[in-house]
Amino acid sequence: MLWHWPQRLERFEVRARNESGEPRDLKASVLAFLPERKWKLPEENPGYSGPGPANRMEWGNDNTIAKFAPVGNARAEIGPRSEGWVTFEFSPPLELPPKDETSDEGRCAVTVAAAPGVSIGVNRWAVDFAQRCEARDGDAAFATAAEPPVFRVYPRPAHGEAANVINGFNRRFCTNPVNMWMSAPGAALPQSLILEWPQPVRFSRVHLTFDALYHAYLSMPFNSGERVSEMCARDYSVEVFSDAEWATLVEERGNYRRFRVHEFPPVVSSRLRLTIHAANGDDYGARVYEVRVYA
Repeated sequence: MLWHWPQRLERFEVRARNESGEPRDLKASVLAFLPERKWKLPEENPGYSGPGPANRMEWGNDNTIAKFAPVGNARAEIGPRSEGWVTFEFSPPLELPPKDETSDEGRCAVTVAAAPGVSIGVNRWAVDFAQRCEARDGDAAFATAAEPPVFRVYPRPAHGEAANVINGFNRRFCTNPVNMWMSAPGAALPQSLILEWPQPVRFSRVHLTFDALYHAYLSMPFNSGERVSEMCARDYSVEVFSDAEWATLVEERGNYRRFRVHEFPPVVSSRLRLTIHAANGDDYGARVYEVRVYA
């Protein structure tokens, strides 16, 4: 189940294992869920209860299989007693519906039909833009789990690139796009981001916007009894490249705020480095929405 996808899908790959002694023919189907509107009504989600607004993570998605429209199919073969990447080619590329960057209702699903002896690998980390889904014969809806299959999509959807810190957005408006720099899942801190200018520039102030936004309104610290958002950067430093070495401008410890402004004596340089040394939660890496630099 994808919350972010390329508009023209060229191929899809899964990591699979065939434990049988026969080659297996695999069929992949691409489905699209296009809701009539971007939001839900209370009567559509009777399982929700509680104060305050509700959203996808609190109400859940409508995973009714009949509401997913078929877009296209592809076939591939996996050899006997083998393990590796299985590639489903779409020729010509499939034209997928455009991603609405303000809504979580629209989704695409890629399903692989079951085959005797064949299993698909599962990622050890959950990611924002994909979940694992499964359905058996007779099921009315997909069941989902947080950890997605081990898969690759071409062309690759944008997700968490460093360039997001200068894309003009200081928050996300749905699950994807995230509009922030995210270090790779499982990568240990510290992690660094470097801004570079073609020529040296003079500056004396840096604005930083970190991630402190939960999907669910009721999970925010002011509603859940927690003190801080776990994903928010706790310890970080800002450095400038000068005289062939990095010099520290800001050394911050114990941060819990989403937005920070740091001022310092004017410097002239073509490179600025932000390093996230620790987050407020152990399971989070570097997550930065925006970096602004001013004279």
